Amino acid sequence: MNLFLQGILGYLVADFLIALFHWFEDTYIDYNTKNPLLKSIGKYNTLHHFYPRSIVSNSFLENIDITLTFTLIFLVIMYIFNRQLLINYWMFFLVFSIFSILSNYLHRITHQRDCENNSIIKFLQKLGLIMSHKEHSIHHAVNSSIKFGVINDYTNYIYDKIGIWRKLENTIKFIFGITPCHKPVMGEYFDYYDDRLLELVKSECPRSLTHKEINEIYFKILDDIYNNYNENEFCAKYNGKINKPIEIPNIKKYIN
Repeated sequence: MNLFLQGILGYLVADFLIALFHWFEDTYIDYNTKNPLLKSIGKYNTLHHFYPRSIVSNSFLENIDITLTFTLIFLVIMYIFNRQLLINYWMFFLVFSIFSILSNYLHRITHQRDCENNSIIKFLQKLGLIMSHKEHSIHHAVNSSIKFGVINDYTNYIYDKIGIWRKLENTIKFIFGITPCHKPVMGEYFDYYDDRLLELVKSECPRSLTHKEINEIYFKILDDIYNNYNENEFCAKYNGKINKPIEIPNIKKYIN
Protein backbone atom coordinates (compact mmCIF):
# COMPACT_ATOMS: atom_id res chain seq x y z
CA MET A 1 0.00 0.00 0.00
CA ASN A 2 1.48 3.38 -1.00
CA LEU A 3 2.15 6.07 1.61
CA PHE A 4 -0.71 8.34 0.52
CA LEU A 5 -3.31 5.59 0.99
CA GLN A 6 -1.73 4.62 4.30
CA GLY A 7 -2.09 8.21 5.48
CA ILE A 8 -5.73 8.50 4.39
CA LEU A 9 -6.59 5.19 6.03
CA GLY A 10 -4.80 6.18 9.25
CA TYR A 11 -6.76 9.44 9.32
CA LEU A 12 -10.11 7.70 8.77
CA VAL A 13 -9.45 4.97 11.35
CA ALA A 14 -8.45 7.60 13.94
CA ASP A 15 -11.57 9.64 13.14
CA PHE A 16 -13.86 6.65 13.59
CA LEU A 17 -12.25 5.33 16.78
CA ILE A 18 -12.37 8.78 18.40
CA ALA A 19 -16.03 9.12 17.38
CA LEU A 20 -16.67 5.64 18.79
CA PHE A 21 -15.13 6.55 22.14
CA HIS A 22 -17.03 9.87 22.19
CA TRP A 23 -20.29 8.01 21.55
CA PHE A 24 -19.51 5.48 24.28
CA GLU A 25 -18.62 8.03 26.98
CA ASP A 26 -21.61 10.24 26.11
CA THR A 27 -24.01 7.30 26.15
CA TYR A 28 -22.81 4.85 28.80
CA ILE A 29 -20.50 6.63 31.26
CA ASP A 30 -22.72 8.54 33.66
CA TYR A 31 -21.91 11.23 36.19
CA ASN A 32 -22.15 8.92 39.19
CA THR A 33 -20.43 5.88 37.74
CA LYS A 34 -18.86 3.70 40.43
CA ASN A 35 -16.09 2.42 38.15
CA PRO A 36 -12.90 4.05 39.49
CA LEU A 37 -11.27 4.01 36.04
CA LEU A 38 -14.23 5.84 34.46
CA LYS A 39 -15.31 8.10 37.33
CA SER A 40 -13.28 11.13 36.25
CA ILE A 41 -14.29 10.67 32.60
CA GLY A 42 -17.98 10.54 33.60
CA LYS A 43 -17.80 13.72 35.66
CA TYR A 44 -15.89 15.79 33.13
CA ASN A 45 -17.99 14.49 30.24
CA THR A 46 -21.17 15.60 32.01
CA LEU A 47 -19.58 18.95 32.88
CA HIS A 48 -18.76 19.35 29.19
CA HIS A 49 -22.41 18.88 28.26
CA PHE A 50 -23.53 21.14 31.09
CA TYR A 51 -21.21 23.90 29.83
CA PRO A 52 -19.43 22.84 26.62
CA ARG A 53 -16.78 25.56 26.83
CA SER A 54 -15.43 24.01 30.02
CA ILE A 55 -13.04 22.14 27.71
CA VAL A 56 -11.38 25.48 26.84
CA SER A 57 -10.26 25.84 30.46
CA ASN A 58 -7.79 22.99 30.00
CA SER A 59 -4.22 23.42 28.82
CA PHE A 60 -2.93 21.72 25.69
CA LEU A 61 -1.41 18.89 27.75
CA GLU A 62 -4.60 18.49 29.79
CA ASN A 63 -6.56 18.21 26.56
CA ILE A 64 -4.41 15.41 25.15
CA ASP A 65 -3.41 13.50 28.30
CA ILE A 66 -5.87 10.61 27.86
CA THR A 67 -5.46 10.24 24.09
CA LEU A 68 -1.67 10.49 24.39
CA THR A 69 -1.60 7.79 27.07
CA PHE A 70 -3.80 5.33 25.17
CA THR A 71 -1.99 5.93 21.87
CA LEU A 72 1.42 5.34 23.41
CA ILE A 73 0.21 2.16 25.12
CA PHE A 74 -1.18 0.94 21.80
CA LEU A 75 2.10 1.66 19.98
CA VAL A 76 4.17 -0.09 22.65
CA ILE A 77 1.94 -3.17 22.40
CA MET A 78 2.25 -3.14 18.61
CA TYR A 79 6.02 -2.78 18.86
CA ILE A 80 6.27 -5.76 21.24
CA PHE A 81 4.00 -8.11 19.33
CA ASN A 82 4.25 -7.04 15.69
CA ARG A 83 7.16 -4.68 15.11
CA GLN A 84 7.29 -5.48 11.40
CA LEU A 85 3.73 -4.23 10.88
CA LEU A 86 4.74 -0.86 12.35
CA ILE A 87 7.69 -0.70 9.98
CA ASN A 88 5.79 -1.78 6.86
CA TYR A 89 2.88 0.61 7.46
CA TRP A 90 4.70 3.40 9.26
CA MET A 91 2.75 6.17 7.53
CA PHE A 92 -0.58 4.65 8.62
CA PHE A 93 0.52 4.47 12.24
CA LEU A 94 2.10 7.94 12.12
CA VAL A 95 -1.04 9.67 10.83
CA PHE A 96 -3.27 7.52 13.03
CA SER A 97 -1.21 8.44 16.11
CA ILE A 98 -1.07 12.18 15.34
CA PHE A 99 -4.83 12.55 14.88
CA SER A 100 -5.65 10.24 17.77
CA ILE A 101 -3.44 12.22 20.13
CA LEU A 102 -4.64 15.62 18.90
CA SER A 103 -8.32 14.69 18.62
CA ASN A 104 -9.40 16.22 21.92
CA TYR A 105 -7.42 19.37 21.19
CA LEU A 106 -9.23 19.58 17.84
CA HIS A 107 -12.41 19.06 19.87
CA ARG A 108 -11.40 22.00 22.05
CA ILE A 109 -10.94 24.18 18.96
CA THR A 110 -14.57 23.56 17.96
CA HIS A 111 -15.59 25.25 21.24
CA GLN A 112 -13.34 28.25 20.75
CA ARG A 113 -14.72 31.44 19.24
CA ASP A 114 -13.30 33.24 16.22
CA CYS A 115 -11.49 35.66 18.54
CA GLU A 116 -9.58 32.70 19.99
CA ASN A 117 -8.62 30.98 16.73
CA ASN A 118 -5.93 32.13 14.33
CA SER A 119 -6.48 32.63 10.60
CA ILE A 120 -5.06 29.21 9.68
CA ILE A 121 -7.47 27.37 11.97
CA LYS A 122 -10.41 29.45 10.72
CA PHE A 123 -9.43 28.69 7.12
CA LEU A 124 -9.23 24.93 7.81
CA GLN A 125 -12.58 25.09 9.61
CA LYS A 126 -14.12 26.89 6.63
CA LEU A 127 -12.95 24.01 4.42
CA GLY A 128 -14.29 21.48 6.95
CA LEU A 129 -10.87 19.87 7.38
CA ILE A 130 -11.03 20.83 11.07
CA MET A 131 -14.49 20.64 12.59
CA SER A 132 -16.17 24.02 12.86
CA HIS A 133 -17.98 25.45 15.87
CA LYS A 134 -21.19 25.62 13.83
CA GLU A 135 -21.08 21.92 12.93
CA HIS A 136 -20.19 20.65 16.40
CA SER A 137 -22.78 22.89 18.09
CA ILE A 138 -25.51 20.64 16.63
CA HIS A 139 -24.35 17.88 18.99
CA HIS A 140 -24.53 20.17 22.03
CA ALA A 141 -27.46 22.41 21.18
CA VAL A 142 -29.82 20.36 19.01
CA ASN A 143 -29.36 16.59 19.31
CA SER A 144 -26.74 14.96 21.53
CA SER A 145 -27.33 11.51 20.01
CA ILE A 146 -25.66 12.38 16.70
CA LYS A 147 -22.42 13.94 15.38
CA PHE A 148 -19.95 12.22 17.69
CA GLY A 149 -16.97 12.79 15.40
CA VAL A 150 -14.83 15.79 16.38
CA ILE A 151 -12.05 15.90 13.78
CA ASN A 152 -13.74 17.14 10.57
CA ASP A 153 -17.11 18.32 9.24
CA TYR A 154 -17.78 15.43 6.86
CA THR A 155 -17.52 11.92 8.29
CA ASN A 156 -20.37 12.49 10.76
CA TYR A 157 -22.77 12.60 7.82
CA ILE A 158 -21.70 9.06 6.92
CA TYR A 159 -21.90 7.75 10.49
CA ASP A 160 -25.33 9.28 11.07
CA LYS A 161 -26.69 8.40 7.63
CA ILE A 162 -25.98 4.68 8.08
CA GLY A 163 -27.23 4.87 11.69
CA ILE A 164 -24.16 3.20 13.16
CA TRP A 165 -24.70 4.56 16.70
CA ARG A 166 -28.32 3.37 16.89
CA LYS A 167 -27.27 -0.04 15.56
CA LEU A 168 -24.59 -0.31 18.23
CA GLU A 169 -27.01 0.80 20.95
CA ASN A 170 -29.63 -1.71 19.83
CA THR A 171 -27.01 -4.46 19.78
CA ILE A 172 -25.79 -3.62 23.29
CA LYS A 173 -29.34 -3.47 24.60
CA PHE A 174 -30.18 -6.83 22.99
CA ILE A 175 -27.08 -8.58 24.35
CA PHE A 176 -26.59 -6.89 27.73
CA GLY A 177 -29.96 -5.27 28.41
CA ILE A 178 -28.35 -1.83 28.86
CA THR A 179 -30.47 1.10 27.72
CA PRO A 180 -28.57 4.01 26.11
CA CYS A 181 -28.61 7.31 28.01
CA HIS A 182 -27.65 10.37 25.99
CA LYS A 183 -26.48 13.49 27.76
CA PRO A 184 -28.93 16.42 27.74
CA VAL A 185 -28.39 19.21 25.25
CA MET A 186 -26.97 22.43 26.61
CA GLY A 187 -30.25 24.36 26.71
CA GLU A 188 -31.79 21.86 29.13
CA TYR A 189 -29.31 23.04 31.76
CA PHE A 190 -29.91 26.78 31.44
CA ASP A 191 -32.18 26.93 34.50
CA TYR A 192 -29.18 25.80 36.57
CA TYR A 193 -26.78 28.42 35.21
CA ASP A 194 -25.69 31.26 37.46
CA ASP A 195 -25.34 34.82 36.19
CA ARG A 196 -21.72 34.43 35.16
CA LEU A 197 -22.43 31.42 32.92
CA LEU A 198 -25.39 33.16 31.32
CA GLU A 199 -23.17 36.15 30.55
CA LEU A 200 -20.46 33.92 29.11
CA VAL A 201 -22.98 32.13 26.88
CA LYS A 202 -24.18 35.47 25.49
CA SER A 203 -20.67 36.84 24.94
CA GLU A 204 -19.12 36.79 21.46
CA CYS A 205 -15.67 36.35 22.98
CA PRO A 206 -16.13 34.81 26.45
CA ARG A 207 -13.32 34.19 28.89
CA SER A 208 -12.46 30.69 30.04
CA LEU A 209 -13.64 29.40 33.40
CA THR A 210 -10.94 28.84 35.98
CA HIS A 211 -10.36 25.41 37.48
CA LYS A 212 -11.34 26.89 40.84
CA GLU A 213 -14.72 27.99 39.48
CA ILE A 214 -15.30 24.59 37.93
CA ASN A 215 -14.41 22.64 41.07
CA GLU A 216 -15.97 24.92 43.69
CA ILE A 217 -19.14 26.00 41.87
CA TYR A 218 -20.18 23.95 38.86
CA PHE A 219 -19.36 20.46 40.07
CA LYS A 220 -21.44 21.29 43.17
CA ILE A 221 -24.38 22.19 40.94
CA LEU A 222 -23.98 18.93 39.01
CA ASP A 223 -23.76 17.03 42.29
CA ASP A 224 -27.11 18.52 43.31
CA ILE A 225 -28.67 17.60 39.98
CA TYR A 226 -27.37 14.06 39.55
CA ASN A 227 -27.08 12.82 43.12
CA ASN A 228 -30.86 13.01 43.45
CA TYR A 229 -31.45 10.58 40.59
CA ASN A 230 -30.65 7.07 39.52
CA GLU A 231 -29.23 7.67 36.05
CA ASN A 232 -31.27 4.97 34.33
CA GLU A 233 -34.52 6.20 35.89
CA PHE A 234 -33.46 9.71 34.98
CA CYS A 235 -33.08 8.82 31.30
CA ALA A 236 -36.26 6.77 31.20
CA LYS A 237 -38.30 9.60 32.69
CA TYR A 238 -36.78 12.52 30.82
CA ASN A 239 -35.60 10.82 27.63
CA GLY A 240 -32.02 11.96 28.09
CA LYS A 241 -33.00 15.56 28.80
CA ILE A 242 -33.50 17.43 32.06
CA ASN A 243 -36.72 19.25 31.13
CA LYS A 244 -36.68 21.15 34.45
CA PRO A 245 -37.32 18.25 36.86
CA ILE A 246 -35.28 19.62 39.78
CA GLU A 247 -35.58 22.78 41.80
CA ILE A 248 -32.22 23.82 43.25
CA PRO A 249 -32.82 26.09 46.24
CA ASN A 250 -30.75 29.27 46.57
CA ILE A 251 -28.49 28.75 43.57
CA LYS A 252 -26.63 31.92 44.57
CA LYS A 253 -24.91 29.90 47.31
CA TYR A 254 -22.53 28.62 44.61
CA ILE A 255 -21.34 32.06 43.53
CA ASN A 256 -19.34 33.26 46.55
